[in-house]
Amino acid sequence: MKNIVLFICDSLRYDHGGFFLDLLRKPTFVIKGLTAGLCTPPSIASIFTAMSPLEHNVCDFFNRIDIKETPFPMFEDFEFYSYIYDPIRCVMLNLKGKQRKIREMNEPFIWIERLMETHYPYGQIFFGKFPKDGTIGLDYFDMLRKKGASIIDEYRKGVLKAKEHIKIRLLELKLSNLLDRTQVIITSDHGEILDNRYPSPHGFPPCKDLVEVPIIFSPPNNLPRVMRLRDVLPTALDIFGLEWRREQSVKDKDIHVVREVCSSCDVLRNLLTIWECSLDETKMVGIYEDNSFRRILKRFLLSQLMSPAKATLIAKAYRFARKASPGITGLLARAL
Repeated sequence: MKNIVLFICDSLRYDHGGFFLDLLRKPTFVIKGLTAGLCTPPSIASIFTAMSPLEHNVCDFFNRIDIKETPFPMFEDFEFYSYIYDPIRCVMLNLKGKQRKIREMNEPFIWIERLMETHYPYGQIFFGKFPKDGTIGLDYFDMLRKKGASIIDEYRKGVLKAKEHIKIRLLELKLSNLLDRTQVIITSDHGEILDNRYPSPHGFPPCKDLVEVPIIFSPPNNLPRVMRLRDVLPTALDIFGLEWRREQSVKDKDIHVVREVCSSCDVLRNLLTIWECSLDETKMVGIYEDNSFRRILKRFLLSQLMSPAKATLIAKAYRFARKASPGITGLLARAL
């Protein structure tokens, strides 16, 4: 193995990961991935840095990722391939110039593609080309409701289009004689709520459909059935025998004790578990050494805002205030 090709299918649910298995070298299976955020920016940043949202502090598309915190410099070539004006490429990663296709890369390389076929409007966005009927954003769901169309059926059309897209990419790898030297990974940034009762398909509220995503390694390399999404790249590099945050790798580790997400009705507790779960034990591990008040703060923020991006932003403000005036924050902590 020399190369990594990572497909990030935006909004792909865990229960639809099986659609992609027949594209890959067998035997393989769908790992249950626990995402680091309910929307794209914090989750993508966690994939690239192997950090939780409260560590990398990426709240939205206008926050930049420090390339030094990623494994990309370890490779001869790196590319993030997406639609033309994707802010992940242009702003978060600050990549300039023409995007390069897989066959144009110099080995060893890491090539990441963000697929939008699984994002609403399902199957209609492809490299910046939007539908002509104006069904962009939440108007799309109003249109589906008025037509009496099934959101699940529309979503599945997008999943099948994403599958065809990946099939073409894998053929490119094969024709370029790269497939046998490449670790292929298919995953998502977050799930999707396919329910007419909710105004938005993702971002709110925290629930099983949003936090469970598929992770597929080909070849599978003796990996467990459950893992955190932010452990994907450390695990892939460990397979290559490369040192990069190896403590985040799940290769050859028994992590069956990692808590299954949303195993109880306490979705708030489970969301925090995703952010802070340990690979070796079931207890929740605090990010900060001063855990009592900060744990209360995070729970309060999530219960009030239900947004990892906003919770991260306010947590940053708290940390700044604590450094500037520890006495005031200490009184507040004791009051709570």
